[in-house]
Amino acid sequence: MQALPLPLPQRDELDRLKGQFLASLNHEIRTPLSGLLGMTELLLETELTEEQMEYVRSTRECANSLLEVLNSVLAYSALQGGLYRFESTEFSPRELIESLGQEAAARAAAKGVEWQLLIDGSVPQTVSGSPRHLRECLWQIVQNALKFTNTGSVQVAVSCDPPEPARLERTMRIQVRDTGIGIHSEDLIQIFDSFTQLENGLARSYSGLGLGLAIADKLVRKMGGLIQAESQLGKGSVFTLVLPVQMPSPEMAVRPQLVRRGPGAARRVLLVDDNKIAQQIIRHVMRREQYELVTADGGEEAVALARDNEFDLILMDLQMPRQDGFATADEIRRIPHHARTPILAVSANQADEHRAQCALHGIQGFIAKPIDRQTLLSAVEQALTGGGRSQAAGSH
Repeated sequence: MQALPLPLPQRDELDRLKGQFLASLNHEIRTPLSGLLGMTELLLETELTEEQMEYVRSTRECANSLLEVLNSVLAYSALQGGLYRFESTEFSPRELIESLGQEAAARAAAKGVEWQLLIDGSVPQTVSGSPRHLRECLWQIVQNALKFTNTGSVQVAVSCDPPEPARLERTMRIQVRDTGIGIHSEDLIQIFDSFTQLENGLARSYSGLGLGLAIADKLVRKMGGLIQAESQLGKGSVFTLVLPVQMPSPEMAVRPQLVRRGPGAARRVLLVDDNKIAQQIIRHVMRREQYELVTADGGEEAVALARDNEFDLILMDLQMPRQDGFATADEIRRIPHHARTPILAVSANQADEHRAQCALHGIQGFIAKPIDRQTLLSAVEQALTGGGRSQAAGSH
């Protein structure tokens, strides 16, 4: 017997509960994972024996694998449930892809695979679109290429069609080419299906849920583009992402150049986070870069510190007991000498509704946990120099 459709109010309530559940699951799993990954990175910077180094690296690899599974499940669930919100903001595609390339290069080197990144001069400095979802889409394709390539190389080539007068839309092409195991021509038609793996059963050679390419396909379609795949069994594959991007209006197209800090120019940063492990990880990263870091365990303490001190930047966790990050940001904004101080959210809760609320509460950017060292430092530097727009720095 076919189930009757739910009335609209019940469907809305069900969607709300789904979103609430995904946000809670995301936060509760990502928070300890962030601590695990951060502490293993700190441990790797200490003096270890070769045997200890091997154990810690294995721990990091397992934690990264668990994080990838979490990201895939949550992204797929959000897309299926219509809970993905596609924001549009100005960003640099070159910076986004180079940042992704740094992580991909490290993974390729660990496998003994050559990594190549080619960004053509036709790629514009600034476009309007959804940087978080473009990165997520591209990362799924790159990750797939790295997973199935054991020898040879993985190459990403980025280009853009020539501009046309009075036309603000251009087409970007991102081609991911690998020398991996390849795909049989008969199987190409199903590789973008959900939970599809070309090997099944207990004798599978590769782990994973079979969601990566399905997520990439859904994301790129939501952004008005498409993915094309070509492959030869035993020789490798080529995935081509074709995506329309909007050019910013001429008066907004000039991107400010970042002014780097001079030596010894320490900046005071207030970190607001109730998680002691997160404090320890960020403290280590920031102090190595000569920032002066002050920590607050919650919102009330942060407001008190902000009243009595001047800070150049505030890093704000969103989910905290008694007073959340949004309420804390609102109170800090009412303090005259912090009315314009940059505030960046640093949170394990990546729900789209929370990202969207950031701007409403005077929070200029979003950094997702687990915290990537380079992403954190880049976002901090950009906020301090006033060279960036409100962007979301994601973890995949």
